[in-house]
Amino acid sequence: MHKSWKLRLFGTFALSLGLVAAGCGGKAAPAADPAPAPAGDTAAVADDGERVHAAAQVKFRVPASWNVDESDPGILTMTSPDDTVGLSLLVVDATDLDAALAQVAAGVLDELHDVTFDGEADLVELNGMPAGFVDGHAVVEGAPVELGIGAVQTPTGKYLLMIGMADEGTLAAHEPAVMSVLESIQPL
Repeated sequence: MHKSWKLRLFGTFALSLGLVAAGCGGKAAPAADPAPAPAGDTAAVADDGERVHAAAQVKFRVPASWNVDESDPGILTMTSPDDTVGLSLLVVDATDLDAALAQVAAGVLDELHDVTFDGEADLVELNGMPAGFVDGHAVVEGAPVELGIGAVQTPTGKYLLMIGMADEGTLAAHEPAVMSVLESIQPL
């Protein structure tokens, strides 16, 4: 994944955070001036790669060989060892799963070009929590990417938002690791 895409992921999430807060009546900080995450809002890491997000009351695993960046308050971005796949996560207040997905998608559409989605969002239950996921394709800096957007309603009522991007043709090699992250998201 191009190094500048990490910045794109952060920018997309900051924009999405502002859109979700504005469109869903949430209490998240505006995108233009993000407030530092309150104590307990960042993901604590255990020695085994499991992370706990106290504010959302969820835990998840980061693949051992993946790089993690938490330099943006409240946003965790993980990238594959070869830097071709990235997944960013953050927690926001929102009132509705469908609205959260729509607002995040709107933020992504502003940052990416030629975005297409592979149908409607799949609304599912993930380890007992309502969730929605949609896959698609886009162009970033002239290069085609595979795209995934998701939202999970956590036990606190907040939403864990996820945006994933992969260089076109590279996702299949990393799909087991990406799926292991998604499937590991569970209530505390």
